[in-house]
Parts: sequence; structure tokens; C-alpha cells
Amino acid sequence: MRPAYAQHMRASTVPPTVPAERRSSAHVAAAAAHDRLNVWAVAVLCSLCAICALRPSATANATLSWAVLAYIVGDLLYHAVVPHCQPSYHRLFTIVLHHLATLWLVLHPIAHPEHTHMTLHGTLVEINTLIHNAGKVYKLKRLKPAFYATWFGLRLGYCPYLLFVFDRMMRASGAAPWDYTYTQVVGSHAFLCALNVWWTCEAVMGMRNRKKEPSKGA
Repeated sequence: MRPAYAQHMRASTVPPTVPAERRSSAHVAAAAAHDRLNVWAVAVLCSLCAICALRPSATANATLSWAVLAYIVGDLLYHAVVPHCQPSYHRLFTIVLHHLATLWLVLHPIAHPEHTHMTLHGTLVEINTLIHNAGKVYKLKRLKPAFYATWFGLRLGYCPYLLFVFDRMMRASGAAPWDYTYTQVVGSHAFLCALNVWWTCEAVMGMRNRKKEPSKGA
């Protein structure tokens, strides 16, 4: 079971820096455990997103904001205790940066109830995370098209669009470009968009390297 999971990890869309065959069983087991926990945790976030979209209310939006905060803090603590759940220090570093930026961002709607609806838009990207982890944990290859569609549609499409939405929202609320509040919202979201582009480039390079490996052995 573990070798199969290791092979699947290596073939994931966001490739590890260290090839799966060189990773220890402890690393593979830690990654598998994290993926299983993530499926359920992110499923809760996606369910709350559905509630906020279908039955919008201040209570639902606030609940989602606090749930995102709890998830981010919990996952940061998990990575502090089990850092080897990530395939490399580089991946661990980018994940932690992602979580810290998200933590700073979600504190704004929590502190400003009039903006709690922002959390729904920013959290929709977790649909992609849920599909990715569910595909790995339950070995559902048929989810791969949905993963690619949500990666490009949400991470590389909708997320950059939100930069303009958040920019207008912050300006309308009286925030000046690059003051604390503006930077907290627009700046942190811009950083998250940049990370999505970075991970995409990392994935493309990983795919190119894997294509070169058979030719080297030939």
C-alpha cells in the first residue's frame, strides 16, 4: 500500500522536489495521514461555502471565517509537529507562507463583519484542494480532469479576478492603496495568487523532468 501511495504522490500535479522513491516510509505515511485529515477538514470548509452561497447570512459568513482561521492554525501546528508530511523543505516553506498569508487575510473579515462575505470568495479555491486530496486518498483517477479544471479555473482564473474585486472593495471602504488594511487584504491575496503561479511552474517543470527520465535510462 505504501509503495503505491508513494508512486501516486510522485505523480501528483504539484510534484515533490524529492522523488518519491527516495523518500522514507515515514515521510510517505506522514503525507498520507495529512491528506486523510485534509480531506475531512477541507470538506467542512467547502460545505460551509455551499451554505454561505445558498443561504447567505452574516452568521454563515462569520462561521466560515472562523472555520478558515481554525483550519489554518490547526494545519500550521500540524506542520510544526510533523514537517515531514511535505515532500521537501521547499514545499514546507511555501505551504507555511501560504498559511501565514491566509491567516493575515482572514483576520480582516473577522475584525470587520461588513466584509465577512469576502471569505466565501477567497475560500472557493479549496474546492480544488478537496478534489486533489480526495483523488489521492481514495485513488480516484477520474477526478483528475476536475482537478485541472478547478486549478486553472479557480487558482489561476478566479483568484486573480478577486484582486480587482478586493481592490474596489477596499477603496470603497476608505482604505488607501498600500496602507495597512489595503495591504492586509489586497497584498496578502496578491501573494497567494503569486504562490499559485509558482506552484503551477513547479508542476510544469516536474512533468518535464519526469518525461526526460525514461530517455536517460534508455
